[in-house]
Amino acid sequence: MKPDNYFKSCKSMEEAKTLFHKLMKQYHPDINPEGEELTKIIINQYKAFTVESFTTQAGEFFKSKGWEPKDLTPFTDVLNKIMHFEGMKIEIIGFWIYCFESWEYRELLANMGFWFSRKHKAWVYSGTAKKKIRTKNTTADIRNMWGSVEVETERKQKISA
Repeated sequence: MKPDNYFKSCKSMEEAKTLFHKLMKQYHPDINPEGEELTKIIINQYKAFTVESFTTQAGEFFKSKGWEPKDLTPFTDVLNKIMHFEGMKIEIIGFWIYCFESWEYRELLANMGFWFSRKHKAWVYSGTAKKKIRTKNTTADIRNMWGSVEVETERKQKISA
């Protein structure tokens, strides 16, 4: 009998990641031929936990900066859409989603509301229309000012599994 959610009792991303690796070693189809369906379930539950955890972290982060977003759902929806793009590094910096190494997905990202920042060499999403603001801040400066979280993507999960 399989549990409803393997990651239900996890208190942190590190705990979930450790459990994910343990489960993948146990049920991966290369090791356990009958584990293919269960592996898909585990991966989907881990992805859901990652997004939920990010949403909680982001909400707390925004509140600590004195800004309370009405809804993080659009952010979460965008993350769910782009997490499967291979070879792309996704990072939440402050109130923006940055997609590095993502040029091959430029049309898809542009259609979702991202814009390309030549200075940062990344596609950027904020949920609002692009504002023409010129800044001398580098990507590292923005990370230091607002904080950042790297989003775990399927590519990284496959490599570490």
